[in-house]
Amino acid sequence: MIIFTPFRTPRMTVQLMELTIGASIELCARSASRHEANTTALLSHIVSAPERTIHGQVHDPRLWTVEERGALVAHYLAHTIGPEFSIGDKATFPDYLFHDQKTVAEIPIGPVGDDEWHVSPLLGYQAEAIERLILSGRAGVTGRMGWIMGAMACQMRRTPEPQLEDVADADFDDWLERRLAIFKGYPESTFALLLDAFLVARYSQRHLLHAQFNDEGVVFVSEVPGLPSARFPVSDVFSERTARFLGIASKPAGGAD
Repeated sequence: MIIFTPFRTPRMTVQLMELTIGASIELCARSASRHEANTTALLSHIVSAPERTIHGQVHDPRLWTVEERGALVAHYLAHTIGPEFSIGDKATFPDYLFHDQKTVAEIPIGPVGDDEWHVSPLLGYQAEAIERLILSGRAGVTGRMGWIMGAMACQMRRTPEPQLEDVADADFDDWLERRLAIFKGYPESTFALLLDAFLVARYSQRHLLHAQFNDEGVVFVSEVPGLPSARFPVSDVFSERTARFLGIASKPAGGAD
C-alpha cells in the first residue's frame, strides 16, 4: 500500500489513498474524451473523507479550481511514479509547478463596455459543464475557442450576480447555454475588450499550476519556454501491470501527456 503525504493549501487539506482495482475497472470503462468528468470520478476514488471540517476549507472536488484538481492528480502521480515524473520527452513535473501562489480569489477587472466585471476562478463543476456542452454540440462552438468562451461565460460576472454551485447539472447546463448565447451576441469590438480583460485576469490568477486551454479542454503549461502543455489523464494513474490487466496500453515512455 502506498502512503501519501497530505496535500495542503489555504483552501484544502487533502489526504489521498491508493486506487482499488475495482475503482480502476470503473474508471477504465469511462469515455476518455470527458477529461473533466473523469477527473472528478478519479478524485472521488482517491480522496479520503476529511477527519474534521476546517473553516474556510473546501472538501468537494467539484468546487475545487481546475488548477487544484490538476495538482491533486499530479500529487498522486508524484507518489506512484516519482516526484519528478516525466511529461513528454524533455520535461518533468517540477517544470510545471507554480510556487508563487497556492490559492486565488475572485478579482475585479473594472468596467468593460457598459458593465463592471469580476473574474472568479474556473471550478470543477463549471469545467464539466463546458465539456458537456461542447461534446454534445449545445455550445454551438468547439475546440479551444469553445473552451475559452465557455470559461468566460462561467468566470466573468457582472456586479452583482450570484454563483450557481448549488443547482442541478441540467439547470446549470441550461444557464451556461443561455450565457454563451449572450456572449456570442456581443458586438465584436466589445467582445475583444472582454476577451483581453479575461485573459489578463486569468494570467494573474495562476496558482499551483498555470492552466490554459487547447482543443480538448484544460491543459497546464510551464514557465520554461519550449516545453509541451501537460494533462494528467486518468489512464496515467494506473500502474503498468494494472494497465495490462485492464487491457489498455501501458503509459507512454514520456509519462503524462
